[in-house]
Amino acid sequence: MSGTAVLTDHTIVEWVAHTGERMRWSGAKQTAPPELGPWIDAEEMDGIGHVDIKALFSAAAREWGEEYIGGTLDHAELVLPMFILGADVDDFRRRVEHFKTQVRRERIGWLFVYTNVTGWRWVAARLGHFKPMYKIDPRKTRAAHFELMLIVEKPLARAADHAASWRNRTNTGRGSVPIYPGPLWQAWPQFAFRGPGRLRLRYAGNDVDHPFTVLANETILINTDEARPIIRSMTTGRNLWPLMKGARYSNPVPDGEVTRVDITVTGGNTNTELWVVSAQQYEGLL
Repeated sequence: MSGTAVLTDHTIVEWVAHTGERMRWSGAKQTAPPELGPWIDAEEMDGIGHVDIKALFSAAAREWGEEYIGGTLDHAELVLPMFILGADVDDFRRRVEHFKTQVRRERIGWLFVYTNVTGWRWVAARLGHFKPMYKIDPRKTRAAHFELMLIVEKPLARAADHAASWRNRTNTGRGSVPIYPGPLWQAWPQFAFRGPGRLRLRYAGNDVDHPFTVLANETILINTDEARPIIRSMTTGRNLWPLMKGARYSNPVPDGEVTRVDITVTGGNTNTELWVVSAQQYEGLL
């Protein structure tokens, strides 16, 4: 089966609902007697261990074959066969109805997976369908199987962000921080800069001067993502993009290597500080 991922005794699967409720679906659950509530049937999962990337090719006249130019990543559909067990038939039915309130179409929840090697990874998801797969009357077994399908709009799994910081302790106005987006996918980092001072950042082919002075105790947010760039004062809420005079961040941080960010601050003091976070993304939760 495509996308099969077999859970081990050291794998934990949890759902965190929009309500904040956390449901353990697999891993470290009591088996003798079996713990009441939802369980994953690990042998029939599909989509949890990979992402589908559609390859794009370019063809030219009189050319044999095609040239690979990249790929597109659409939404994903994760199929998770579930087993729900109750203390009796009425308790089973109550648990099924409660499950439906925690996995919703119109509300986002988060599917988390932990292994000893990869740590925690997660995706945001919503309900596709929750289909009963009754083989016999649940009245006799106080349990039943279901097919749960989750829709994941952004299927790359997230792990803990890489974070680093620098403070102008020596009052030289110069320093650096490292950024590591993980081994597989490039990233657009976010910065937070606390004044006073005027900031210039250089990394990965970017050389961006921010042509304004950030006031003492003022903090600005810089989101370098080309799809939704942001430069805003977190203190006043003011949009600072109009002050950039056309300057922007053109290049992401490359995957698979540590990138050094060179920092130059003019007009700063020992309270001047910079923080950076970079998303780490993976193909699959396992």
